[in-house]
Amino acid sequence: MWRLTAIFGRNSYESPLGDILTLQSQVASAIVNQVRISLTPEEQQQLASTRPVSAGSYENYLKGRYYWNKRSEEGLNKAIEYFQLATEKDPHYALAFADWPIATASSGRQLLALFLHAK
Repeated sequence: MWRLTAIFGRNSYESPLGDILTLQSQVASAIVNQVRISLTPEEQQQLASTRPVSAGSYENYLKGRYYWNKRSEEGLNKAIEYFQLATEKDPHYALAFADWPIATASSGRQLLALFLHAK
């Protein structure tokens, strides 16, 4: 069970291990209610509708983002590996599928820049 104690209060929110996005949605809704923000019906629906993502896939996605932000050849290669692992663990995890080709393209551009600089 994931457990999070919100910063803005003493409320705690729990969610099954593989359902981190529902936990994030609950906390976001609590924050909105605490600060009295008015949401449109579409925004309320978006906060309420989440699809479970495996914890392992989410962790690999976060590692991919971490290495991607290193902006080095080694970092981009590791990011690609982690995005690929995330999509293997959860073939419907859109964020990992979206960032994987971007990291791959970034890696190609970086290699091209290194090649052009070496001439």
